[in-house]
Amino acid sequence: HALPIAGFAHMLIDHARDHVFISGGTGTDTLVVANYNGTVDKQITNMPGASGMALVGDKLYVARSRGAAIDVVDVNALTKVSTIPLPRASSGALAYARGRLWTTLGACGNWGTLAAVNPSTKRTRLVSGAWYCPLFRTSAMHPNWLFTGEMGLSPTTVSRLDVSRPYPSYRSIETAGVASNLGDFAISPNGRRLFM
Repeated sequence: HALPIAGFAHMLIDHARDHVFISGGTGTDTLVVANYNGTVDKQITNMPGASGMALVGDKLYVARSRGAAIDVVDVNALTKVSTIPLPRASSGALAYARGRLWTTLGACGNWGTLAAVNPSTKRTRLVSGAWYCPLFRTSAMHPNWLFTGEMGLSPTTVSRLDVSRPYPSYRSIETAGVASNLGDFAISPNGRRLFM
């Protein structure tokens, strides 16, 4: 099935409701909601630059690529319900860990700042600098950890951040000689392996 958006950025599966959310990234304005056979169930509009996504309960958080906001979608009604402003434009990366949304402020291709957003209060705290076009992953087996991989670097830089404290500590994962120019990565369901 052809998608009704010009680009592709990220995909998120909502197993509880049998939906697949597909974002188009910079230059698009629609979040596509499909079912498991690929048929489009709905298009949620007014989602400029929809990119990285994080599902928390019945709320889907969607970071705007090159936009200074995170949009909030009610996944039962499939409608946009609010927007969380950011102090600067986001790279579009997004994850949820330890009660906070994590993103980076700054466009891909430049060094950005890691930011933690409280979805309840909508307040943003800048955590650290020097992040280059990251991807974020989480693991149910390690709820205190946020995994980051930086695209466009050679060799690839992958890190594990402990986000259980207000200011996370990080540990690099050795990837030298293994991978360059990261395109994507995943954590195994048992939390023991990382695939790049």
